[in-house]
Amino acid sequence: MPDPGTPTRRWRNRLVQPFPSMKPAWTRELARSLRNGRLSPVCARHLDELLLWLSNPDHLRAAELERAIGQQGLSRAQARAAAFCLLDQHLFDRPDRPPAQTLGLEAGVDLGLAKQRYRRLIQVYHPDRHPERADWATRRTEQINRAWTALQRGSGSSETGLRPASRRAADHSPPQQHRPSLGLMDWISEITLPIWSHLQGRIRGRSLFERRLSLTIALIALMILAGLLWPREHPKPIPRIIHHPIGTEASRIISLKEPAPPPAEQPPQPPAQRGTRGSHPPPIMAAAKPPTAPAVPPTQEIQDRPEIRRDTSQPPIADRSAEPPPAPGPATMPALPLPPQDQPPIPTWDWPLLTDTHKRPALAMVPGPEPPSAPLIPAPPLPEAGPIPQAATVPPADGCQTAWQLLERFKNAYQDGALDQLMALYSPLARENDLAGWFAIRQTYETWFRITVRRQIDFDQIQIQPLPERQGCTLRARYQAAYLDQQARIVTQSGELDLLLEAKGPEWLILRARY
Repeated sequence: MPDPGTPTRRWRNRLVQPFPSMKPAWTRELARSLRNGRLSPVCARHLDELLLWLSNPDHLRAAELERAIGQQGLSRAQARAAAFCLLDQHLFDRPDRPPAQTLGLEAGVDLGLAKQRYRRLIQVYHPDRHPERADWATRRTEQINRAWTALQRGSGSSETGLRPASRRAADHSPPQQHRPSLGLMDWISEITLPIWSHLQGRIRGRSLFERRLSLTIALIALMILAGLLWPREHPKPIPRIIHHPIGTEASRIISLKEPAPPPAEQPPQPPAQRGTRGSHPPPIMAAAKPPTAPAVPPTQEIQDRPEIRRDTSQPPIADRSAEPPPAPGPATMPALPLPPQDQPPIPTWDWPLLTDTHKRPALAMVPGPEPPSAPLIPAPPLPEAGPIPQAATVPPADGCQTAWQLLERFKNAYQDGALDQLMALYSPLARENDLAGWFAIRQTYETWFRITVRRQIDFDQIQIQPLPERQGCTLRARYQAAYLDQQARIVTQSGELDLLLEAKGPEWLILRARY
């Protein structure tokens, strides 16, 4: 291996060092001084590093000096002996040396730095570390102790001009609370300065490529750290989407502070003026505008139900349609279940727009002759029926006589909010408008019962038609409903209801529902 001090050679117009040095220059100079036995200025400047190597040669901060000594061909024992000889020449050459020079310091040095140098010298010259030269180590230790004592007492100030740090701090320094802690600063400098000198020496000894590579890695690490610590904008909160029943639309909202106006009963519209059904109707009695559809000519009417039998004392239907609509009287609110405890108390109120439907006959209002229309339920198609006279009534078949009782059970379960009793009226294959499946219908009604406080519904104009090709029947009725929402507002609506029922033993279940 060529010596680092050999002349460099030029290669491709570049000045190249064959084996660049990877250690600071002062370590090589100090190693040469130990090999030659001559005292040099580098020994005085780096006396602390030399004392650290003497006290602990395996220390990490002394690794470069240990490597430089090995490159000079000296063993550790030879280097230690040469180092103590240089210290004797530098510190203990005569007994009348000033205390600061005995510690290897200059005049006017701070007492804190003198204390650190004193501790390192005692650690190196302690008699326990030199059992074979105990007398020599004891004499050196006594000299070091006398010099330190003289510095503390200020006895050496007249000879060397040294001013003790404690006396100077008491006479010329500002108050103690404004001075920084000397111990903390010395501790920080003792840690950072050797690291900085070590890094500086290693950087100077590297080639240009190694310097650029190290700088690139440092910049990449700095950019990654800056990216991790860069303040980021918090994501905007996304509002919660509440899925209301499909197509819900309140037909009328009446404030509790204003009295509800009496409703006016609308005359029946001709089939040509009726609207078409909506694409996404809500559940039954939801806050939606009820769609209308062409009327199907009824073939049967309920006659066995005593409370909805036709009153023969009243004029015919044709004559009554020409009379002006009677003014409905105030509706009597039935007994409703109490609201939940966690909701605010609700003032007493009456259901508006619900006329005394129980006083009117629940028979079908048979319109005039009209052309046959398409069936309401796609499967199976209902048979077309011709025009029926206004006064004609056809009794229901024996199998559909009890189908109207399903509406009573539906009404009780809906007004009480009994979800299980309500869903017991649906077939497992039931469909309600666009809600496909029993579970979808249940989830919709569960949400509806939770967001409404009170509910009331009534049915009239019930029409039942049997299906001879299958065990079932169709049911058409007109409903009037009202409910109280979470803002304590009354919402009412009305519309037509079409049901396809299937027989399940003695009971009837809803297979299809449209409204």
